Amino acid sequence: MAVSISAVELHHALTDGHVVDGVLSYAAVFFSIWWAWMDFTWFATAFDTDDWFYRLLTIVQMGGVLVLAAGVHSAFAEATSAS
Repeated sequence: MAVSISAVELHHALTDGHVVDGVLSYAAVFFSIWWAWMDFTWFATAFDTDDWFYRLLTIVQMGGVLVLAAGVHSAFAEATSAS
């Protein structure tokens, strides 16, 4: 979800002529999404105990991803309005 939102925001930035700001914002947002995903997959493969605490942490991480996805638009808006 966050990747598709950031791709749409990149498209809007490119069509508005904010090429450098759009690409830099996309790279920053995509890196944060990728880093969160890699941390989760590493944790899941290394410590997959499938107990109640692991499931609770997974739900907490899902909430963090939703917060990250909700902030994508504002990350692009701040970068393109600064130029």
